[in-house]
Amino acid sequence: MARKTSKPGTVFCIPLEENLFAYARQITSALFECFDFFGNQKVDATVVAQQPVLFTLSVHKYVHTDSKWEPIGEVPVPENYPMPLFFHQDIGNEDICHLVDTKGNRTYVPRAACVGYERRAVWDYEHVESRLIDHYHNRENKWEKLLRVKL
Repeated sequence: MARKTSKPGTVFCIPLEENLFAYARQITSALFECFDFFGNQKVDATVVAQQPVLFTLSVHKYVHTDSKWEPIGEVPVPENYPMPLFFHQDIGNEDICHLVDTKGNRTYVPRAACVGYERRAVWDYEHVESRLIDHYHNRENKWEKLLRVKL
């Protein structure tokens, strides 16, 4: 499949199930914000960008070649966009936790301070779709649960 061209600000329509669409906007080359907005018809990118953000994740580059995520427009990312923090938990010693910004700067924090943050990880687009479907159906998502901070 040919590489889809996209850049920060590109808004994507994500087909989830028959006649169910979700939406995301590319923030950086790998960072996407997914909106808490679903519908059975495609809508304009400017409408999408006004919706509440459900979560922000790094998504593997194969989203541009293998997924059915369709670019539907562009809504520029504001210069003062509040870049999210993520957490990193050491595999060998789960007491070692950091909050990490998108530039890689780390701040040591206790484990409990990581609750509510996304783990610093790169998601496969299929797992993002699974998480969106589970949210729509008000179910716990196994991938999100797996990546929660270990308390």
